[in-house]
Amino acid sequence: LGIKIYSVAIGSAEGRLAGNTAQEFDPETLQKVSQITNGDYYHATDYTSLRQAFASIDQIEKTEVTSKSWTIKKELYPWFVGASLILVLGYLLATTLSPPAKP
Repeated sequence: LGIKIYSVAIGSAEGRLAGNTAQEFDPETLQKVSQITNGDYYHATDYTSLRQAFASIDQIEKTEVTSKSWTIKKELYPWFVGASLILVLGYLLATTLSPPAKP
């Protein structure tokens, strides 16, 4: 499918996370997966190297995305014109049918 995999191993050189001996990773497998997919392998031992790995991936994989959007316009002025006509007609009807004021 042409999807590149960028593997990022996090931990010590022995493949262990600090303070947790149960978590391990296999650098050879991660490197092989990255190689097969034409990606890259990164090994982060601290926060700074992890940020550098992500910055490197970010610079490598720039994809321009174009999007199309549509705006549905619905004219609402007929409602205001209709309401105005009803009010004007109501006013005219009320003024013509009302009895004249007595002096």
